[in-house]
Order: sequence, then C-alpha cells, then structure tokens
Amino acid sequence: MMGYLVIVAIAIVGMVLLAIGVYILLESVRGRNRWFAGFVLSASVHCLGYALELASSTVDMTMVFIKLEYVGIVLYPFFGLLAAREFTGNEIRFDRRRDRWLAGGLLAISLLTLALLYTNDLHHQYYADLELTRVAGLNIVKIIPGPWYKVFLGSALLSSVAVVVTVGVSWWRAPADLRPQYRLCMLGVMMPLVSYGAYALGWTPYGMDPAPVYMLFAILVLVYGLRSNELLNIVPLVRRIMVDTMSDILVILNNSNRIVDYNRSLRQLLTDCGGDCRGRLLSEVFKDYSQVVQLVSEGSEGSVEVHLKDGTDRVFRVTVRAVRGRCGGAAAKYLIMTDITNEMKLLQSMRNLAYLDALTNIANRRTLHSKMADLGGPQAKGASTCVLMIDIDNFKSVNDAYGHHVGDIVLQEVASVLKSNIRSEDTLVRYGGEEFLVLAPGMSLTDGLSLAERLRSRLDQLDVARDGHKVHVTVSIGVASGEVGPGCNAETLVRDADVALYEAKRSGKNRVVPFLHGQAKQVKQEGRAAR
Repeated sequence: MMGYLVIVAIAIVGMVLLAIGVYILLESVRGRNRWFAGFVLSASVHCLGYALELASSTVDMTMVFIKLEYVGIVLYPFFGLLAAREFTGNEIRFDRRRDRWLAGGLLAISLLTLALLYTNDLHHQYYADLELTRVAGLNIVKIIPGPWYKVFLGSALLSSVAVVVTVGVSWWRAPADLRPQYRLCMLGVMMPLVSYGAYALGWTPYGMDPAPVYMLFAILVLVYGLRSNELLNIVPLVRRIMVDTMSDILVILNNSNRIVDYNRSLRQLLTDCGGDCRGRLLSEVFKDYSQVVQLVSEGSEGSVEVHLKDGTDRVFRVTVRAVRGRCGGAAAKYLIMTDITNEMKLLQSMRNLAYLDALTNIANRRTLHSKMADLGGPQAKGASTCVLMIDIDNFKSVNDAYGHHVGDIVLQEVASVLKSNIRSEDTLVRYGGEEFLVLAPGMSLTDGLSLAERLRSRLDQLDVARDGHKVHVTVSIGVASGEVGPGCNAETLVRDADVALYEAKRSGKNRVVPFLHGQAKQVKQEGRAAR
C-alpha cells in the first residue's frame, strides 16, 4: 500500500510540474522565461517517468521508463543554467560567440548522453550494469556507472555550481528591494545540490531518487520568487495591450518602478541603453528624460511630451497608466510612448498660417496684436517701447512697370534685410501691402531713430534684379516711442508712428521722421496718395 501511495504522489508531482511549465510557457511574452519553462517541463518528464519506473513490473518495462525519465534528466544542465542567466539579466544571446558555444556545448552533452543511454547495450558507456531491487512494492534501480555517466554527472554538477554562483553574485549585487527575491531563488537553486548530495551519500530511504520531492519544492520556490518580481503576474494582465509589432513604445513597470517588460520599439528609441533593460530602474534607463521619470515617480497617471535627444526633431507623448489587479489595487504601471512628430509639425504649420505672413514668412498683424497685448497686460513691467512704421516708396509704380511677381520679390527682399538688421527681441511685422512695422520693446526714441536710419540706409543700397530689370528700393520710416505697461494702449504708438510716416512721405520720402507731440494726427488723403 505504501508503494502505491509513493507512486501516486510522484505522479501528482509530475502533473503539477507539467501544469506549471505549460502555464509559464503560454504566459511568457516574446519567449521570456522559456528556459525556465523548459526546466520545469524537464522536471515533470523526470517525475512522470520515475513514477512509471517504480510501478513497472518487469525489467524490460523498467528500462523503457528509465529512458523516458532520462529525457528530462539530461536537459537539466542545459535549461537550468540558461534559466539562471535569463533570470539574473545576463540572458544568453546567440549573436555572441561565447554564448553560442556555452549553450551549444550544454545541449550537445545532453543529447549525446541521451543517445548513449538509448544505445547502452551496444557499448555500456553510460552504465556498466543495473541492479534492480524490489522494496515495498517499488522497483528501485541502482546504476553501476560507466565512463560517460561520470562525465555527465561532472558536467551536471559544474552546471549546478555555475547556477548557484550566477544567482549568488546577482544576489550580492542586487539593490535592497530585489534582495528578498534573489534570496528565495538562491534557496530554490540550492535544493537540488543538497538533495543530490543526500542521494549520493545513501541518506535517502531505500536509495530512492529524491528528485521529485526537491524539484517540486525548488520550482515552487522559484515560481514564488519570479512572482515577487511580478514576471508571471503582471505580464498576463497587460498582454492584451502588448503587441510587439506596434510602433508605439510600451514599457511595463512594477511597483518599485523597475522595468518588468517592454516591446521591441523601445530598442529603436534607446539604442544606447545596453543589454536587457528588464530589472533596471526606470530612472536609469530614462536618465535623459527627467520629465518621464518625475511623472512615474509621482505615482499619478498622466502624460508629458518629450523631444528626443538623438539629434532628430522627433517628439513623443508619454502616457502613464496603472494596471489594476483582481482586487482593484495597483499591480503595476505601464507607459506608452507615441510618436507625435507629424502631429506637432502639422500643428506648427497651422500656427504659421495663423501668425505668419505667407509671402514674406514674417509675423502678421495677428502676431502684432498678441505682442502688444502682452506689453500692456497686467503682468507687464512699464518700459520705453519704440514702433517703426516702414513703407516702400513708390511701390505702386513697381507693380505697374514690372508686374506683381516682381513686386512680390521686392517685398521678400525688403523683409529679409529688415529681419537681419533688428534685435532678436524685436518683432518684424508685415503691416499692410507694402508696409512693415518693427515693435522694439525696451528701446528709447534716440535708439529707435538710430535703428530706423540704419534700416533706411541698408535698404537704400538694395537693388532687386529681375528679368533684366533692376529695381532700386527706398523706404520712408516713422518712429514713435513711449512708456508701455499696464493700462497703456500700445496701439497709440502705432498711430503715432503712422503719423510720423506720413510726415516722412510729405517731406520727400527716403527719410526717417520721429513723432513729435503737436504734429497733425489727421492723415490727409493727398498724403496717403503720395505713398
């Protein structure tokens, strides 16, 4: 009766491990945890084969089930070491020669061991003989080792030691919030070594293989350790929104703001992040984007816009959202980064249409009104401001003589000269057909007259050549200055500058005239016609 209970218990362990392995395999995203899934599935094959071996009634049946059992046993070193490397963030990369040799060597030893076992009757390299003992209704097989058995055992022990060292080093180097997870996994990887030592020393009951017991506990501990990093908990919850082919960047974070998973698009954005980003703090990976780190650190949901620092003009909208668990609590966070470069360019184009003159590509009157509103707003500080009203002399005759296309070229050239000869804080506006305006905050009347004379002189040197014709350009400029601040109407300066411009036209053109109080402010019809 005891023998049947042992067989049933081992079979149940095998089925539990099979279920765990299939679950991990199905719920892993982009192959994540595939090596650990392979390790668990190998353990399930080992346990199920061992249960059948114990239950077999003949030597031939025992040998069939031993061969089945060894399908799982020989793959332990291969899957175990690769799973440990993956777990600690030093994942096997087959584009690196050293990793290819390591993985290929372990797999070759495993497959060669299986081949020698299956053909052992021909050469007795794996085991020299088998001793079969029946105890309490169970068939206990003792292997008398052959040469290759010792080779495989040695490679398996070396692989186990490498696993312990890999996890141990990562545990030692891990930050405080990850150490409990590594401690659990260290316990899990130590169990096989301790249990096999007890088996080798003959401390197990009836000389039975303790693998089913220690594998179940080891894997349960490892699964719990992985769950503490939420690799098996968060990823299934968010899997429905994670599509590797999506152009948007998706990053999944645990509650410590460590990256749990991400899609391939992140690599295209952060080409210099190096290695696997999983397990790293968001603040390390996004160190160049403090606004993203701040948004995530505040724990609130929202979005920010970031301009890439890679020499391009790309802009991303970063949105942070919480992932709710089954009980409604925040199980994790994820951020989605959407490329909005084209959207921003379109928005800028629309702004340009609203605030820039299409012909000369300088500010229009809408921009002027906005600037003047700022100068006279409640937050403005009162300061002297100059307005220069500039009008091209005899422009109508240019259009009549050479056509409107030459007139357009003259306007563009004049705008270019004006723009290159004013300060960065000044605003150049196309005020009307051939009229331009310069709004110069913080400038006195004396400085305004100097600026106006410099502009007039530069334009007096401008000759526009087109279709064999040369058009000489002169301008008349009216200058007005006054204190602009809260409660002061900047439009008054524009009207004063216009009056001064009228005086410049009436006085003979191609000159600068300041506005003086007492000048006639009524623009006469004949003066306007003279323009």
